[in-house]
Amino acid sequence: MEKSYEELEENQRRFEEVRKRSDEARERQQAGEQYVSDFRYLLPEVFTSLPAILSVSLDTLQEQQEKEAFLVGALGVLSGCMPNVFGYYMGDALRPNLYCYVLGRYGLGKGVLGLCRHLGEPIHQYRRQQAQDMQRSYLQQRDVYEQQRKLYEQGKRAEPPTPPAEPKMLRLFIPANSTKAALIMQMEQNEGRGIIFETESDSLAEMLRSGDNNFSDILRKAFHHETVSLVRKTNREECEISSPEFSIVLSGTHDQLTDLIPSAENGLFSRFCYYILQGTDEFLYPFLAMRNNRKPIVTNMGILWLAVYKQLELLQQPIEFRLSDAQQQRFAAAMAERKRDIRTNISDKLDGTIHRMGNIFFRIAMILSMLRRMDDEQPYEGVITCQDRDFELAFDISVWLLQYSLKVFEEVEPLRPNSVEKTNLTQYNSTINEKEECCNLRERGWSVRDIARHMFGGNKVSTVHGWIKNYCPYRKRA
Repeated sequence: MEKSYEELEENQRRFEEVRKRSDEARERQQAGEQYVSDFRYLLPEVFTSLPAILSVSLDTLQEQQEKEAFLVGALGVLSGCMPNVFGYYMGDALRPNLYCYVLGRYGLGKGVLGLCRHLGEPIHQYRRQQAQDMQRSYLQQRDVYEQQRKLYEQGKRAEPPTPPAEPKMLRLFIPANSTKAALIMQMEQNEGRGIIFETESDSLAEMLRSGDNNFSDILRKAFHHETVSLVRKTNREECEISSPEFSIVLSGTHDQLTDLIPSAENGLFSRFCYYILQGTDEFLYPFLAMRNNRKPIVTNMGILWLAVYKQLELLQQPIEFRLSDAQQQRFAAAMAERKRDIRTNISDKLDGTIHRMGNIFFRIAMILSMLRRMDDEQPYEGVITCQDRDFELAFDISVWLLQYSLKVFEEVEPLRPNSVEKTNLTQYNSTINEKEECCNLRERGWSVRDIARHMFGGNKVSTVHGWIKNYCPYRKRA
């Protein structure tokens, strides 16, 4: 008993240390300091302001990067668990579905993404149970059919019996290791809905490299809910899905990413939300007792959403999501400014990324608004207008995600040829010195591209852009 008490006391001490570091990080970010990372972190207030399904799940995690990676994966999973929900965007009916990719070197904690699956696991098991019930009913009906068919063949029945329809293979999670035909048939079995969830993106990349079985076009179409179809001469197979609702949640290394998305010109690049795990110099304490409760707590959140999922499935009239007039105007103005900034300072090849980030923002706002209905005990019906707090959260999250898209753009964009500037680069002692040089050149009127060309031979344009935005205005001067 004494040892158990000491262990509990040690766990509490370590938890308080983590909370203290989190508070310090929040204070630094509010002051604009970005000394450790090139990336802007989400403030703790974002995590606590999220709807309960997300905020309670996030409370089971201690490290900032664990929380951020989980949030991206959780949004991806939940986006595939909201049937009969849509909102008009650019004149088209848009569903909540997201494509998410958590990126990092091996051993950096991408495994937390597996925890996200537990949010959808109750729905997955519910649908599999439905399929099993349908299978049992089918076998009973088939026995009756066989009896009636024999009676008909013996002349004891006037009309031939109708064979029963084969049961559907219902599921929520669809394996990436599928052929193109199998994927379409599986989507049809699931009313055009499903989630590809893979903690090793090699599975998907391998299929996208496999010639006739490459279903990259299916994924690109499904993101915008465009019709996908299949006609095969063998057995006269034919199926068509008029409005697929498909989500993807992946994790992998940088090499696996380029296998999946070889260049920024690839249509899949701009359809994904990215998050990059960077690692820390700390060895995480692996024996916190609270870690043992993570899966049950997240699964319980999934069970709560299962009850809502069942309601949504049965709706005769889909729910329409909207932004208020003020929110629409603010969103349009902010995205226009962001597009001008990135187009001018980084690359016009990112136009598609900016446009689709607006699309992704709208989907995130839709997801948060649907989750919030459960917190507020409001009915799931009619028209739902986004609350201002969820609009602000969606905006913060989408802008935060955009910085990772810019970083990934650098990785998948082919390197520029060597130049004179690149062969005579200045050597810097640390990242801080690089940032200081960047700020000094900016103050002298240099453009982002000129700074990147001078310092990095034309590479790291988005990194320089991030430093100018996040570091230079707030740096400490001697």
